Amino acid sequence: VEHYAGTVSEWVVVNEPYKDNEDGIDLYAKRIGPEYIDLAFQSARAAAPSAILILNEYNNETYAGEYTQHDVALINRVKKSGLVDAVGLQMHLDGANPPPREDVMYTMRAYGVPVVITELDVDLSDVTGTQQERFDQQAYIYGEMLEACLESGVCKSYTMWGIGDKYSWLERDFRRHNADSTIYDDDLKPKPAYFTILRILAKALGAEPEYKFP
Repeated sequence: VEHYAGTVSEWVVVNEPYKDNEDGIDLYAKRIGPEYIDLAFQSARAAAPSAILILNEYNNETYAGEYTQHDVALINRVKKSGLVDAVGLQMHLDGANPPPREDVMYTMRAYGVPVVITELDVDLSDVTGTQQERFDQQAYIYGEMLEACLESGVCKSYTMWGIGDKYSWLERDFRRHNADSTIYDDDLKPKPAYFTILRILAKALGAEPEYKFP
């Protein structure tokens, strides 16, 4: 952080702090103790005082999410010292069971600090129907999450995970060859989700997209 101070303006300082290692215990918590989270943020703040420091986690985009309440408690503890500026919502979503937009907006606001969507993708592995129907469902979910971000008043960025379906982590690492999780197909051609995002952003900006929609 010190090396790139003034060049990199945002840092994910702590990522997935509750994820167990092979021993069933978080490695840093095992070696240092739970205070390692405070130490990490304190070190990053000292190295780059003006940078945005982020706590990043998965399954924390809904109020009943696996790690939401852990993150809320952690943020309430460390934000008093000005150590954390935002919560990262990874949002690796199941296309067959997407989170409701209102729940996502409520949860975003519940953190009490800005949120950033850091790793959004929509897994279609369990979504049935024609390819067009599957892609339309995916487009709807991407759009709903973007609308939640825009309407929440606290969401500062919307970052997607992966540059094309066959290059996604789900297909490359987990061999889910029908995950089709990104907004570009195997040939890097834009899918319906791409155009849905474009329409929503254009509407929010009061602009006319310079792209011919299919």
